[in-house]
Amino acid sequence: LLRQLIESQYQRNDLELRPGVFRVRGDTIEIFPAYEEKKAFRLSFFGDEVESILEFSPLTGEIYSEPQQIEIYSDKN
Repeated sequence: LLRQLIESQYQRNDLELRPGVFRVRGDTIEIFPAYEEKKAFRLSFFGDEVESILEFSPLTGEIYSEPQQIEIYSDKN
């Protein structure tokens, strides 16, 4: 997944979460899609399997929803 994000022009930045950036914290990846302004996704893993997906506000941390699946598009779209 990390390689696919980088190939899709996403940048890794473990400090600042902004559009087009993802960060990794242990077994959790937070992705702020380049085409979004107010929502990001938090994917929690257990080994190689996705345990949960949360849609949240990167500004406040408020959880919006827990979708079953998501699609992340490249920065090119």
